[in-house]
Amino acid sequence: MEKKIVARRFEGKVAIVTASTQGIGFGIAQRLALEGASVVVSSRKQKNVDEAVEKLKAKGIHVLGIVCHVSDVQQRKNLINKTIEKYGKIDVIVSNAAVNPVNVPMLQTKESILDKLWETNVKASILLLQDAAPHLQKGSSIIFVSSYGGYHPQPSMAMYGVTKTALLGLTKALAAEMAPNVRVNCIAPGFVPTRFAAFVTANEATEEMKIGRRFEGKVAIVTASTQGIGFSIAERLGLEGAAVVVSSRKQKNVDEAVEKLKNKGIQVLGVVCQVSNAQQRKDLINKTVEKYGKIDVVVSNAAANPTVSLLLETPESVLDKVWEINVKASVLLLQEAAPYLQKGSSVVLISSIMGYHPQIAMAMYGITKTALLGLTKALAKEMAPDTRVNCVAPGLVPTNFAAFLTKDEVLKKTAEESTLLGKLGTPGDMAAAASFLASDDASYITGETLVVAGGAPSRL
Repeated sequence: MEKKIVARRFEGKVAIVTASTQGIGFGIAQRLALEGASVVVSSRKQKNVDEAVEKLKAKGIHVLGIVCHVSDVQQRKNLINKTIEKYGKIDVIVSNAAVNPVNVPMLQTKESILDKLWETNVKASILLLQDAAPHLQKGSSIIFVSSYGGYHPQPSMAMYGVTKTALLGLTKALAAEMAPNVRVNCIAPGFVPTRFAAFVTANEATEEMKIGRRFEGKVAIVTASTQGIGFSIAERLGLEGAAVVVSSRKQKNVDEAVEKLKNKGIQVLGVVCQVSNAQQRKDLINKTVEKYGKIDVVVSNAAANPTVSLLLETPESVLDKVWEINVKASVLLLQEAAPYLQKGSSVVLISSIMGYHPQIAMAMYGITKTALLGLTKALAKEMAPDTRVNCVAPGLVPTNFAAFLTKDEVLKKTAEESTLLGKLGTPGDMAAAASFLASDDASYITGETLVVAGGAPSRL
């Protein structure tokens, strides 16, 4: 796993967050700054800007406050120009500004309101990025803030929901246009009790979160974790404070992984476990509980692909083996682990981009990875609210498991060209995603699959 600074991920970076003097926007600006960024906050009102700047400066944060109504062309330009004058660059833009001036059914909404919603919630994001684009650094990032309402527009907030749906398409379009130098993604929050949502609730909640050692005092089991993606996930969790339990079919691999992790100051227990072996699954859980007394995180990473035969030519025994290891073993392992999972615990299943697009030569493998998408949804319902269940779907990563693909230069080049970022992922990329989903940073996420594939298509 490549070395990363976990706690100060935005050291030396410059981040603009629109509509960021309260609520979600302020929370985002504060978090980026606590992780090292110089942040630029904005609002329509000078009073709100001044109050936000004062709060952030009191926490030792580098901050610039600018009045900006995103639908005002001159104020958008000022936001970009003043940022460049002070910092000389832009690394991150979070487009958070939105309005919902009316709560009436769509067919009763005045044209002027329809226009206002379009202008503020969608068009302003495009125009702001047109101004910002020349100053975005290579490796920079754009985040749109959509809404769960974009997936399920409500009758009384119909046009607001439609604009949030539009941001989902805008994310895809700009990701294609701005790759490979700029990544574009989107978050879709569920209901959050902020002033923006005061018509539903007047309560506003803020939390202090621990940054950098997100797994301090936690115990994490990662299956198939002595090399490749599994090892990187175990390493990342361990570097963030977890006591990790690594496993593999072979004692030699377990011993080597344990030694590597101990050399990095990580608390680690190594257990031999072939996940299709009932007794070894029990041993994995029992030895973990004997040593640590609990389980907080389970990452189910084990998988097999013993054949590259066509599906209709695959022997029944191979069909059974792939299903047993890639799907059934996860269910049986969690049956053993469930009594020891703590309240607030997390399960992360490792699927694959091939779950969305099973390849002819790896069809059964792909099908089992598709099954994990459904398993994630099913377990999320069953284990809520005490345990969250999510999934990571990696793109092609050059590990020993995928060596037959990545060592073929033609296949490798084809795979790279299928991504918007023009490159393959790394085990560290997958570890970052898995650790996020397992952490309290994702405390309001369950039943979801995070595709980490450089923008490769991911629709069933």
